[in-house]
Amino acid sequence: MLPKQGDLAVERLSPVEATALGLHGADARLPDITPAGRLARQREWQRLLARIGQIDPAQLGRDQQVDRAMLVNELRYRLWGDLTLQEWAWNPQVYNDAAAGSLYTLAARDFAPWDVRLKAATARMGALPAFLAQGRRQLILAEVPRIFAETVSKQNGGIVEIAETMLAPTRAA
Repeated sequence: MLPKQGDLAVERLSPVEATALGLHGADARLPDITPAGRLARQREWQRLLARIGQIDPAQLGRDQQVDRAMLVNELRYRLWGDLTLQEWAWNPQVYNDAAAGSLYTLAARDFAPWDVRLKAATARMGALPAFLAQGRRQLILAEVPRIFAETVSKQNGGIVEIAETMLAPTRAA
């Protein structure tokens, strides 16, 4: 039995990424960026690695072997990023990119009528203040490079620009 839309792990754990991938069951949500949310994603990535590890590459065609290797590398990279690099603790751009992407992916792709996309965007915009506040709580301010903070400060207007130039003009559409 196939999962229903909204039941997929990527939709539950990474809704902005899901929207970008064309999965629209969680278009109104933002990711859980708390430690519990990170842990849930890490566990899912580890679960997927374990399942992929059960697949004998020798039983796959060359294209599937390449796909398998790429997926394993991506999942390992994500785990390394969360557990070792820990950008969530020192790079404010992580949160700014997610905030901007959450609106851009709804505005830029014509996957549903405007009223459907605007409803999802409105829900995401309503959740953005709490999301960004949670991002600030995740950051270890002494670890944030000054240039990163300055860059994000200059780019914050981009989130508003997406709302004003890509979403707002479509209200009447």
